[in-house]
Amino acid sequence: MYARFLKRPLDFCCALAAILALSPLLLVLTVLGAVKMHGNPFFTQPRPGKGERIFRLDFILGGSAGPRRGFATPRTS
Repeated sequence: MYARFLKRPLDFCCALAAILALSPLLLVLTVLGAVKMHGNPFFTQPRPGKGERIFRLDFILGGSAGPRRGFATPRTS
C-alpha cells in the first residue's frame, strides 16, 4: 500500500522541502562564485546533438579558474 499510494507524494514533498531549504545556500554560493571569479558564474556552449541539431549546454562554473593540479596541460612551444 505504501509503494502504491504514498511513495510518490512523499518523494515529491521531500524533494520540494530540500529544494526550498537549500535554495538560499545555492544562491549565496552562486553570488560568492561570481565575486571570486570576477564575472559571470555561468558558462554556455553550443553543441551538436542528435541529427547534428545544435543545442545550448549550460554549466555553473566551480572551483578555480586556473589549470587543475595533477593534470597534464598541453605545451605551447
